[in-house]
Amino acid sequence: MDDIRVRINLDPLNDGIVTEEEDRSRYGMILATNGEMKYLNKNELLQSLLTLGQHRYMMNLSCYRILLNRNRIFDCDGHVCFAGSMVVVRTIEHRVQELGHRDLLSVLDLLEERMDICQLGRTAFDVLLVGEGA
Repeated sequence: MDDIRVRINLDPLNDGIVTEEEDRSRYGMILATNGEMKYLNKNELLQSLLTLGQHRYMMNLSCYRILLNRNRIFDCDGHVCFAGSMVVVRTIEHRVQELGHRDLLSVLDLLEERMDICQLGRTAFDVLLVGEGA
């Protein structure tokens, strides 16, 4: 049996009694430079994009759009680097497509050549190379 709840988000069109059906769609994923990941359904993807808002920096890799928080981009040894988590979507003709099972492997392959290790002081950590020379 579905879980029944009352949801109030100050949204007159959607507030009220709802049955909780788990949305298992995969319209995006969050990948972190430390290797962690999770899939996003449509609502989670939209919320992530809204949260990034004007702080968004976008990279195009094949049919994937990689969205980063531009405030987390920094210089390390003359390279423009990013450390943190990024939103990944697949697009065809400017439309976001649901992710399939092979998309994670494809994205990891595309990002692998852009990954490096940054050493700042005594701390070393994985980074995504965004560009050359800051």
